[in-house]
Amino acid sequence: TPTVARAFINASSHLTAPVDVMIKKIWEHKQRLYGLMPYPVVEHELGVETNIRGRVKLQKSLPVRFERFVTKITWIFKRYRFTRNFTPPT
Repeated sequence: TPTVARAFINASSHLTAPVDVMIKKIWEHKQRLYGLMPYPVVEHELGVETNIRGRVKLQKSLPVRFERFVTKITWIFKRYRFTRNFTPPT
């Protein structure tokens, strides 16, 4: 809706993360997210496995892993608080 689009524009005037992450942060833009079931778009079977040979996933350092853990816990708390206090429009 135009109201939701305006809320996203206002929340994205200064991006601190990729757009998909910004949209996921419902406590910042104050808009609920909804999904469609069954999914209107599905992953193709050719996209399941990578065709990049010899790809090695690097182990993150302990400080980086700790920072990510704290960020995830903070997001869970903020999402819970927003959802608990959210009053749907009538």
